[in-house]
Amino acid sequence: MKCGPDGTIYVRFAEAGKEPAVTLIRQDGKILSSIRLSAIPELSESGLYDFAPATGEVWLLSGKGKPYAPTTYQVSRFKSDGTYISSATLDLGFRPDFEPKEIAAFPSGNLLVAGIVKGHDVPFAPFTAIFGDDGQFRRQVTLEKDVTDKDATQQATNANFPWAQQIRNLLDGTYLQAADDGNAYLMRHTPTGPVFVISPGGAARRVLLTPPVQGADLQWIMASGGSIVAHYRLASAEERKEHYLVVLDAWTKKNRETIRYEFDYPNNAGGMACYQSGSYTFIAGGPEGGLQLVRAVAQ
Repeated sequence: MKCGPDGTIYVRFAEAGKEPAVTLIRQDGKILSSIRLSAIPELSESGLYDFAPATGEVWLLSGKGKPYAPTTYQVSRFKSDGTYISSATLDLGFRPDFEPKEIAAFPSGNLLVAGIVKGHDVPFAPFTAIFGDDGQFRRQVTLEKDVTDKDATQQATNANFPWAQQIRNLLDGTYLQAADDGNAYLMRHTPTGPVFVISPGGAARRVLLTPPVQGADLQWIMASGGSIVAHYRLASAEERKEHYLVVLDAWTKKNRETIRYEFDYPNNAGGMACYQSGSYTFIAGGPEGGLQLVRAVAQ
């Protein structure tokens, strides 16, 4: 889930055996559009990797590969009503081993793309770069003190995987979204993150998160007005109903408040979908098996 600058919620729905779709939900809970790659002939054989909200638009990152041949990655632009605008192939000539996985859109139209490359001392390493809306490479973004293979081996959910797959699993869990302050926020999936606040020019600041309680598992983040909200859930099976929202200042890196709530199907079943101006929006279970939006403020 991601939240656009106007409060529109973007959700990737994927049913078993069916093509995933990016669905845009307005603030009043009505569906604005549902975008599928198969609706565009030149993209019909591509796989959807990620999506990026923008003002009045949405970008989709996809890839198409053939056996024994490199995968071609594309960024596709749609209007919020689902109208297709254009596509561009990402220029990976500078780094042919780059596997794009996540995308965010800056107000300028440039795109921040995060993914994986082959490492020197490890099988896989993180890599992040800025591209133009034409798919052309602009610059690499350096993320200092990023996650390492040690972080991957310390995750309990990775224990049964080979070492190389542990690293890939950690990097595949990256969450990336642009916020209303013009920056992009990249989150690594460990209890402490980190979160990197990346400017349109490519400068990055590292923010380390503090779990609210021992055993809390970081789910995803939202950012607005210079604040980061980290959504945590207790990992143990008997305590999965216990959730936390940790709010911190993206600049001072200090925690502002911690909110605890319990899983409740009609009020917060899908988790935090948007955070703006101190207000939280949850996707929750609705009547007759449907979904609904629930807004809340901390008390």
